[in-house]
Amino acid sequence: MATLEKKLSISIGSAILFLIVNLKETHKLTSKLTNLNLYNFDTNCRTNLGILIHLLLFFGITYLSMSNPNISTGVKLKHTIYGTLIFYLISSPTFYSITNKILNKENDCINNINVAVHSVIYCIALIGVMYLPEKNN
Repeated sequence: MATLEKKLSISIGSAILFLIVNLKETHKLTSKLTNLNLYNFDTNCRTNLGILIHLLLFFGITYLSMSNPNISTGVKLKHTIYGTLIFYLISSPTFYSITNKILNKENDCINNINVAVHSVIYCIALIGVMYLPEKNN
């Protein structure tokens, strides 16, 4: 079992990735680079396709970043899926809508403040998941 310091290190690194992948600027950039409708420049909101592509991007980067040769491919895949499911939940439009209501923002689209708040929430959720038991005893 990893120490608290190791869990914090992994969670903070993953939260930074969460932040980068969810930034409005990242969505704009990937939309321009791919010529896909990943970001609606008229409404300043992410599109559903943009959310899906960034979810897959997060999945791929997370999986590739697990470079420990002592961890099996199956375990890496399992942890990547868990992290990606949490990513999906916390970066969903509904979750951003809730955050915007709490922060008294009128627009339901992402902004840098709530992306930062969601990154902290992601980090905390990831640490919590790491404390779940691995096996039935």
